[in-house]
Amino acid sequence: MPGPRSNKAPFFSGKENDSLANFLLEYEVLADTHGLTTTEKVETIMRYVPATLHKFWRTLEGYGIKSWTTFTDDLEGLYLDTLAATCSTKKALQDFVDSSSWHRIRNEDDMIAYHRHFLEISNHLYNAGDLSDDEQNSEFFQGFHPDDREVLASWLFSMNPRHPTNKPYTFKVVLSAAKSYFSKNQFYRPAHHQNHSNYDNDDEDHPATPDYQIRQ
Repeated sequence: MPGPRSNKAPFFSGKENDSLANFLLEYEVLADTHGLTTTEKVETIMRYVPATLHKFWRTLEGYGIKSWTTFTDDLEGLYLDTLAATCSTKKALQDFVDSSSWHRIRNEDDMIAYHRHFLEISNHLYNAGDLSDDEQNSEFFQGFHPDDREVLASWLFSMNPRHPTNKPYTFKVVLSAAKSYFSKNQFYRPAHHQNHSNYDNDDEDHPATPDYQIRQ
């Protein structure tokens, strides 16, 4: 996990104009990427909030029993912006996607977790007519680390070389390809993915510009 002062670390100040919803999304992606257990998630989150919140948050039931689900439920009852109606905005989706793109997918479990978090935000926008098919498909692909995007793009091209070059692949097609690539049962996987720790360096920046110019 990055240090509290890292430019890749999520942070929640507790101030009125700060979004707990966005913070929790970014933190959970980061925690899942680093393989934190539910207990470690509850304990480690304190690194990314000011000391003034430590004493109060540690009095919550979820912290006492070290249950991440209960702890986040406790927090969501204290901060209004965690309601789905307000956290499901294009800005929240783009923040989540940009945060996810800093980290490599290690296995199929990571892939499933990313897909679930993505749908939790994007489905509300899509069903409300605030997100087009191309936007949803583009954002899903953009949420992968650049190295993973390169590998997936090669796989997708080999599957359908006639796919229009100016259109994003549907997120369901990308999901299927990604789950196959990151499967634990895969017979062979290129060495550059097996050595993912050499690429996912918390102190090394990489560009996070969208591959498809869809964002408004």
